[in-house]
Amino acid sequence: MSQGAAPEQARSSLQDETVHYIIAVISGVLIQGAIFLFFSAISFYVLETGSLKEIFYWNMRKFAIYPLSIYNKFIQTILIFVVPFAFVNYFPAQFFLRKADMAAYPEWLMYISPVVGIALYLLAYSFWRFSLRYYKSTGN
Repeated sequence: MSQGAAPEQARSSLQDETVHYIIAVISGVLIQGAIFLFFSAISFYVLETGSLKEIFYWNMRKFAIYPLSIYNKFIQTILIFVVPFAFVNYFPAQFFLRKADMAAYPEWLMYISPVVGIALYLLAYSFWRFSLRYYKSTGN
């Protein structure tokens, strides 16, 4: 009985990790899509948003390629709460890797990427819908 339990437990663990991986990818897509949608909605108010996108989207993504723990607390706060790229890669990766640098953060952060993705996307979509009222055609 105990010999059969080990392969079954390994299979269950692999299935859990596979499901978590798929959910993490979908969450990352939602988060990045929400940030992009937010900056697209800002273009209804400000004619030139390329600089804003460059600073807050493309440059913040460059921060996200390194472990969150190497940055000072200010940058960490921005990557967790303002432009939450930490939920795109860092926290989901910690679920699989269980690195020691995760000890600086609550463990539950590894699991809330789907909540962050859905909430952020709904917020960005609501802002987009609100901003549509201020759309002005340039005409041709």
